[in-house]
Amino acid sequence: YNAVVNTFKMAGWTRVPVGSSKFAIYWGPHPTPEMLRSFNPFQRANHFPNSWQLGRKDLLGKNIHRMKRQFPKDYNI
Repeated sequence: YNAVVNTFKMAGWTRVPVGSSKFAIYWGPHPTPEMLRSFNPFQRANHFPNSWQLGRKDLLGKNIHRMKRQFPKDYNI
């Protein structure tokens, strides 16, 4: 976390008050789908809904297996 904060500071970025819509990067807990829909095209978030499905190896494995079963001809990794 300190590496991220230090990098932002070195880039000249500043923290905005919670609830402000004037930001380039939202760094925090998973934003709601409604919040993501309200983002401007230049705004980014460090998480997206259900990203833990890819980040956890056990769930990633289950999802890959499910896709292979559901789309055997099209899904081959």
